[in-house]
Amino acid sequence: MDNFSKAYELILELEETSYTNNPKDLGGATFCGITQNLYDTYCRYKDLKFKRVGLLSPSEVQLVYHDTFWNLPQNNAGVPISTLLPTPADVVFFQLAVNVGAKQGVKLLQASIGTEPDGSFGPVSASHLTGVSGKTISEALLIAQLAHYADVCSDWDRVGLFNRIGKVRAWMASNSIPALS
Repeated sequence: MDNFSKAYELILELEETSYTNNPKDLGGATFCGITQNLYDTYCRYKDLKFKRVGLLSPSEVQLVYHDTFWNLPQNNAGVPISTLLPTPADVVFFQLAVNVGAKQGVKLLQASIGTEPDGSFGPVSASHLTGVSGKTISEALLIAQLAHYADVCSDWDRVGLFNRIGKVRAWMASNSIPALS
């Protein structure tokens, strides 16, 4: 089942839904979590007319998220990784890819399931999903995300990003997906 609508609702809860251009934020100009740089890349890929990210309509924001973070992180056969993951891991992986980038998200997923984190999700990586619950994968992803933040983020970023993990866990609980103890 495609959980993109649930994943997108979670992202709207996690990301700022207004235009920001905070000098402390390395992403620069951002609207609904989409940076200007990401949107410019998306426009080149889709052969779209460039515009300021703050001018995106709600449907354009949703399409960028769908195309860039739900469908684009793919395995070696061109299948979206999100469709290979059990619920809620599909949604948790999506928010991770949004937050750290698709390639880094794939590496963190691979590390979470015990495969070589090379960013190329092939048959060996996929085989490590067999028999593992979505909750277990989700918790492993969140732990990997926390460790990633601890390694790469400034103190200014870290508090907000740690709060993000708490919000994802709250989302899991409100969707009857209890966190593992």
